[in-house]
Amino acid sequence: MNLLLLGAMAGLLQAQPLDSSALTGQYHYRYLRVTQMDAGGRLAVTEHAGSVTFDGRGGNYTVDERGAVTMASPGEPSLALSARLSTEAGVIAGSSIETTGVYDLYVAIKASAPRVAPSGRYLAAAILFPNSQASAARSATASFDAAEAGLRLAADGTGTMMLPLTTGLPTRGYNVTVSADGGLLIGSPNTGAKGLLIAVRGSSASPAGLYWTAAIGVEPPRVNAALGSMRTDRRGGALINQRWSTAGGIRQYKGSRNLAPFAVGPNASLLLAANAASAAGSLTFAIRAPETTGSGIFVDPNGIEGPVAPGALVSLTGSGLAPRPAAAASLPLPVTLEGVAVEVNSRQAGIHSVSPGEIRVVLPADLEGDRARFVVRRGNESSRPVIVPLAAASPGILLGTHLDYGAITPSSPARPGELIILFATGLGVRQPYLRVRIGGLPAAVFYSGSAGVPGLDQINVRVPARVAAGAAVPVSVSGGGAFVDSAEVAVEH
Repeated sequence: MNLLLLGAMAGLLQAQPLDSSALTGQYHYRYLRVTQMDAGGRLAVTEHAGSVTFDGRGGNYTVDERGAVTMASPGEPSLALSARLSTEAGVIAGSSIETTGVYDLYVAIKASAPRVAPSGRYLAAAILFPNSQASAARSATASFDAAEAGLRLAADGTGTMMLPLTTGLPTRGYNVTVSADGGLLIGSPNTGAKGLLIAVRGSSASPAGLYWTAAIGVEPPRVNAALGSMRTDRRGGALINQRWSTAGGIRQYKGSRNLAPFAVGPNASLLLAANAASAAGSLTFAIRAPETTGSGIFVDPNGIEGPVAPGALVSLTGSGLAPRPAAAASLPLPVTLEGVAVEVNSRQAGIHSVSPGEIRVVLPADLEGDRARFVVRRGNESSRPVIVPLAAASPGILLGTHLDYGAITPSSPARPGELIILFATGLGVRQPYLRVRIGGLPAAVFYSGSAGVPGLDQINVRVPARVAAGAAVPVSVSGGGAFVDSAEVAVEH
């Protein structure tokens, strides 16, 4: 697990860990599903729109402690939909990401009164499929004023919209649903093409904290979909951790992204982006995740951004985790420190360090299955379990150094042709074959495996001779069904 993805959330409303009672009432939804019919780019595209009522008791749906929702897909109850809930915005976004050959995006808005009429400037993104060929798909962004949008809405917030000719979207007419506060609008074309439009009322607020993301896109002849999370950083960017599915299979992606392309919605609780490139298109919707807190020994369910891998170094955040700070003094790592123990799938983890707000552990190497269940124990007390995905490998790059272990920095850069060390975690017990790129160029890998310290791996690579110089040259590592490009190194010729 990449420790760079772990950080403190700020400025959000606090609440207890969620369960199915957090999802109640009626929601209006729009759902776009694309099935890849063949390798040549032939598609089957379907749309669904309607409303669904959640009773707060679960049964035909579930909500876990972090707001992950499992429910049936509209129009096809046998298809499981994985979604995320924003209690702040009253929005659900999701995808049936684990279903091979199906690429979809689901967005639902809570229906509640009194309603606020849409007003002001809206920022919109749309993806459209005018026919059954991937090469014809398009996405676009635009802005419009609600007063000029030709909105005709019923009392429940559903209706139609006809955008001005100057808006710039390839399709102007939509069947739409508007949120209770008027800040979010979702719709589908009513002029022949199938697709999805999302629009947010513009806001000057700055994005902060953790967001759930759902996306659908096309890179002809393939369609793709993604579901995951995005955590803002101090540099105006975001660290992304998402499950990405295309015809080539399902991959785990971790990387950095500039937040600039995202349109910011009310109170920065909603973010929206589209890639409008001529040969590809995508639509990404992000909803801010609820922050959770609790009493006693509390492990923040949003503080572990899985998947995690056997043998990896992982940080647990929360409150009341330990009486005081302490670190392991020797190897092997203890399984109890300051009276604190951590169990993962009922196996004891080695403890690197503890404090009231954070515990760092090395996961047992013999973990199996597709889920990791974390429980922190202190004496007779124990935390509420937190469950995250478990993968054979989940690489995270921690640090780049020269062969003498001196850190690579702008004042001590790497050189083309130099052999350097990338320290990492999460390569897994089976140590998959790795591919490394530096500055977009393949870098020869001479060693990948344990660094001789629990939870720490190392990759010895040679900086490509033709790499461009820079203070922040991107580094990517792929292998074991995972891809990470959130690291950078300084290179000087």
